[in-house]
Amino acid sequence: MVAAKVISSYEDGKPHSIGLAIDEVYYVVSVFTFKAKSVQYGKTMHEWYEREFGGYLGYLEKLISNPPISNTPYLKTLCHIIYFITLNESLVDLCITPTSKENAANQGVILPTDILGLK
Repeated sequence: MVAAKVISSYEDGKPHSIGLAIDEVYYVVSVFTFKAKSVQYGKTMHEWYEREFGGYLGYLEKLISNPPISNTPYLKTLCHIIYFITLNESLVDLCITPTSKENAANQGVILPTDILGLK
């Protein structure tokens, strides 16, 4: 499933995502490909999320409030896996966050600080 998203991203130059739920976790895999030898990962991703969603936290808020899968009330955790691919390198980043304030007391948060522009 992810391989198809990589191919689609290379073909049209746009990011593609796929989501699935397993137990109480909602997984989203996002693929960003660039037909360049190298780009600045954190800067490039930060600028894209700013332009498209008002920042990465805006993207997370959208995923949590309106996930593109059905039967989501039981989901307690969002796991966002980001694949960033250029011609010469690939990187993987990760975000794990609770899906509600009720779940936040029992869970930690892992955020991709370079995408947030904090690095």
